Amino acid sequence: MELRFKTQIIKQREKNIQLSLWDIGMDLSQIQAKEQYKEGNYSSMKEYVGKNFGFTYDSARKYMRLYREYSERVTVTTLGLTKALLLLQVPEEYKDEFVEKVEEGMSREELSKKIIRMKSQAGSRPTYESKEEDFVLKLKRQYSEIIEHQKGVEEEVKNWLEGAKSVKNPDLELLEMIKNLKGDK
Repeated sequence: MELRFKTQIIKQREKNIQLSLWDIGMDLSQIQAKEQYKEGNYSSMKEYVGKNFGFTYDSARKYMRLYREYSERVTVTTLGLTKALLLLQVPEEYKDEFVEKVEEGMSREELSKKIIRMKSQAGSRPTYESKEEDFVLKLKRQYSEIIEHQKGVEEEVKNWLEGAKSVKNPDLELLEMIKNLKGDK
């Protein structure tokens, strides 16, 4: 009896966490949209997140995307946080179909595999499952992750350059770094 009771409490707390992450995404989105982080003398949203919270800027971006993509808080708890995050990768034309399958009980692993196949086929429906093709899918997924990471790095470089430009008397080493990041020769 006690186990069942504790299990229910844990499940409720899990839902509360999921709702809180959606709420955090909403708050962060509003702060970013209004550039309110500047009120605290932060040069970027990334700096603001890094100095104020126990989660990374990448996590903050995921939470903001959850908020933007799922206009209702309850959707995140219905789907589950992990599946809701995975569904962010599905093209709009297939999103309703995938959400329906998740609601019918599709596992996280199955959802992940279907998304990888779909992404590798540029939006077409998955049609194959050989080991070699699965390896190619893995490479394509890794490529997508690298590109996503690159976007974050590009934002970091932009923020760094802004900070470096504000230095009144930069030394030669700093000037060389700025030149290299700008791509000047």
